[in-house]
Amino acid sequence: MPAVVEPPRPVTFLAVPRPPVPKRVEPRARLVRRLLATVETRAVVLSAPAGYGKTALLEAWAAAEPRPVVWVGAGRKDDAVALGVTELEAAVDDLRAAAAPAVLIVDDADVAGGTIAVRALDAAERGLPACVTLVLSGRCAPPEALGRLRSAWPLLELGADDLAMTHNEAAALLAAAGVELDGRAVATLMTRTEGWPSGLRLATVALSAQADVDAAVAGFGGGDRVVADYLRGEVLSEVVPERLEFLTDTAVLDTLSGPVCDAVLERHDSGQLLFDLGRSAAPVRSTDRSEEHFRLHPLVADMLRTELHRADPERERALHARAATYYEEAGQFATAIDHAIAGEDYDRAAQLLWEVAPSALFDGRSHELRTWLAHIGDAQIGRRPALALTAALTALVDGDRDQVERWVAAARRGTDASDVSSLAAAASLLRAAVAPGDAAALRDRAAEAMAVIPEGSSWRAVCCLLRGVAHGLLGDEQAAQCDLEEGIRHGAVVMPAIEALCLAQLALHALLEGDADEGAVLAERARTRIDARGLAEPMVRGLVCAVSAFARAHRGRVEEARADAAEAWGIFGTHEGLMPWYDTQGRLALARAQLRLSDVTAARVLTAAAARGAARIPDAVRLRAWIDDAWGRADTFAVQALAGPGSLTTAELRVLRFLPSHLSFREIAERLQVSANTVKTQAHAAYRKLDASSRSTAVTRARVIGLLDP
Repeated sequence: MPAVVEPPRPVTFLAVPRPPVPKRVEPRARLVRRLLATVETRAVVLSAPAGYGKTALLEAWAAAEPRPVVWVGAGRKDDAVALGVTELEAAVDDLRAAAAPAVLIVDDADVAGGTIAVRALDAAERGLPACVTLVLSGRCAPPEALGRLRSAWPLLELGADDLAMTHNEAAALLAAAGVELDGRAVATLMTRTEGWPSGLRLATVALSAQADVDAAVAGFGGGDRVVADYLRGEVLSEVVPERLEFLTDTAVLDTLSGPVCDAVLERHDSGQLLFDLGRSAAPVRSTDRSEEHFRLHPLVADMLRTELHRADPERERALHARAATYYEEAGQFATAIDHAIAGEDYDRAAQLLWEVAPSALFDGRSHELRTWLAHIGDAQIGRRPALALTAALTALVDGDRDQVERWVAAARRGTDASDVSSLAAAASLLRAAVAPGDAAALRDRAAEAMAVIPEGSSWRAVCCLLRGVAHGLLGDEQAAQCDLEEGIRHGAVVMPAIEALCLAQLALHALLEGDADEGAVLAERARTRIDARGLAEPMVRGLVCAVSAFARAHRGRVEEARADAAEAWGIFGTHEGLMPWYDTQGRLALARAQLRLSDVTAARVLTAAAARGAARIPDAVRLRAWIDDAWGRADTFAVQALAGPGSLTTAELRVLRFLPSHLSFREIAERLQVSANTVKTQAHAAYRKLDASSRSTAVTRARVIGLLDP
């Protein structure tokens, strides 16, 4: 950066030669503008750890500031404080005598517990002119001085968040160093560095030394030797050994608080120690206003974890084990699993994953389970039935039948043939869910699992759903309704996908049994539930969308029905054969929807597919009856359709829905927000396609072929 050129000033006092602008961090115009606007501000506090460009910013401000600037700074060593205080008092005396607008910068104001900051404030309160802006700059804000300033003077505070670089500033810094990255890579570095300017500057050094920039970005962190050397020499150099040991041990934790640090480190003073560290120059920041929760900068935490793993892996595992215990007892199972896996305690991870798998999968958090399982690895999964079952259930939700069978087989190998534990029962249940065979077998396996899975387990909701499905296939409507309603209760709070699937089952039963109103209400609840929770798993959305298409087509909501049918077909068309009952129900619901939408060809194709699926479940008597009914409706529609020139359009289906009412064409037009002539044209087109000469005849024929309710 070019040297600073000072404008002419009537009074300038420099107690200590002004430090040069650091080449590593360029001052940013947006921050200089904020400082130039402090003419009416009595005090400015600039506080951030090393490497945030504080000195560079002050230099740039001094160069642009029309007022005289006085700079006092004795350096970071405690034995230089006396010199700084002496020079400060001389500067304050001169400024008091000049009684002219000026800026007094006290650099490194946090040294020696903020002694120089307190002395500066004492001197200012004794007679520093109101036209002088006092600036305290340091690696932390001296709490005593800051408290007095906040209560006494107009104050501007700039901290690490203010001094952090924006995305565009980071991209510009990287580009200036010859590192061209796309927006996603820049965002990754911003997450790792939190906009810390020196961290980004170090990233340019680390990335420039590697051929594969994308891999370098992905692997950039505190463990990089370029970063680690800087952190040791600059950021952690003032942290005493006892506190550095504390920070190293707590680096295994994402969030630091007194209770968790006490539990993991087996001590009793963590709360006070964290409070003190948060008020110091250490890279520890409070995350709440009460200063009870803290965190380390990501790069610092990464560096300390790397050093702990290298120097004392046994202690690292012990810390993770205690952290897993703490979070499990606190009911924070996801964090407990993270620590169990990080500490390579796979038996504990297996037990925890077994407990949370259904709730995670059926609450739209399947990505969490996939990530955990990927970290554990197939070899460890295959050795533990609980992990294998978790992998099987994940594959089930993903619609991958081959993987379901693979992991169920692994789980069954890990349990004794006479084992009656919940693990063995769940393995048998999942096998019955995907295997062709009797619905009675699925019912019995679900009942066996329910008998041994403890109350409160999220697996019970899965059992309710599958047993309810089996009862429905067998024609026991009352038992099916009881199980599905129990599944809704279990899933309402923590497993919205189970709730939605149970609602879809009840809706399908109601629609197929002729209760269109009840079916529509239940289907809408299921559709709303998956949308509200953002559930994207194929096994969930497929059936819910198919049943929603059926219900909406019945109610004349043609565009919505077609959209639901298209989404459902996109799922069933790519996941055929996952579970015979699931495929069959989904295709049957789509067939009835397409028939209602006047697409007899699609309806017959889907009904045929449903019939093939039903053949794989010989005892599903009620399912076969529903399919026979669908064939009858499709055949009737096909015969009637031969008399007309083609299928009804969406607009004609909308008008057809109102023909059984006493509404005139003009009143129908008002409902549809079109002209009366348009309604008349569409109605007459429907008459021709239905081979009807009047409104009443068209309604009769539409009812016969299933386009209108009887």
